[in-house]
Amino acid sequence: MVEASRFTFKKEERICSDKLLNELFSGKAASLSSYPIHCVWMKVEDESCVPAVRVLVSVSKRKFKHAVDRNRVKRQMREAYRLGKHILTDVAEERGCKLVLAFVWIPAFKKRSDEVRLAMNSLLCKVAKSL
Repeated sequence: MVEASRFTFKKEERICSDKLLNELFSGKAASLSSYPIHCVWMKVEDESCVPAVRVLVSVSKRKFKHAVDRNRVKRQMREAYRLGKHILTDVAEERGCKLVLAFVWIPAFKKRSDEVRLAMNSLLCKVAKSL
C-alpha cells in the first residue's frame, strides 16, 4: 500500500533550472510517447539535495490559444503524475539514480482526465522499465 503522504507534488519536484532544461532538450535525452502525452527524460548526476525525480509539464500555446485551456490540460497532467509517480520514484530510489522528465501535450484538443491518467501511468511504467 502506498502511503498517503507520497501523493504530493511539491515545488522541489519541479524543474526550475534553465541549466537542467537546456540539458534535457539538447538532444541527449531519451523520449517516449503514450498518446496524448510525450515524455522526454534523462538521468542526471547524483545530487543529494534534490528529489529522485524532477518534472516539467508543458502545453503549447500554439495548440491552445486560451490560457484557460492550457491551464486545464496542465492541471490534468500534474494530477495524473501526482497519483502515479510512485511507479517511477520507487524504481529510481531502488537504483539510486536521479531523473529529470518533461511531459509535453501532443494533440490540439482536450481529453478526459481518465484518458490522461491512463497515458501517464503507461509512460511512467515505460520509463521505469527502461531504467
